[in-house]
Amino acid sequence: MKNLITIFNIILLASIASGCAYVHDHPEPTSEPKVWQFVHTADQAQVPNSDTIMMSAAHGIYASTDGPYREHKHLNAKQFASMWADSFKVAPPNAMLTWAGDKEPQQIEIVITDARSDGNTIIYIFEANELMKAGGTLSNVTITVRSNIEPKIMESCAPTCPDQR
Repeated sequence: MKNLITIFNIILLASIASGCAYVHDHPEPTSEPKVWQFVHTADQAQVPNSDTIMMSAAHGIYASTDGPYREHKHLNAKQFASMWADSFKVAPPNAMLTWAGDKEPQQIEIVITDARSDGNTIIYIFEANELMKAGGTLSNVTITVRSNIEPKIMESCAPTCPDQR
């Protein structure tokens, strides 16, 4: 009888543990929209106008969501820039532009109103409270974009976006 109780306890503990693991790996469905954050980095960027920045997209764009979804994808330049012809046309996203300054990192908040790509470079048109100095080159550049909507391309290339470099 003692062996039977021990076996029962082992089975009970195993079923509880596996139930907890299932809940952790499979969160409850939620009505919250997926909020995507996109990160574009480049060694250098050109600033041809005070409202324009050109960045190489050699490393692609990393996209991720926070909980409860915790998804991530890798986009190429054309996929990312296409969002401004579709999802971001009506609601342009906020972004943070950061780069290495002479003595310390620099940053400005921007609203990206348009983006275009030839496949290798992304040209961002933006609005900002601070003007950029036209004709310069920035080094160690990062643009972090946070969308308040789920762009259509993120739905259409689920679960992973193909790498089309």
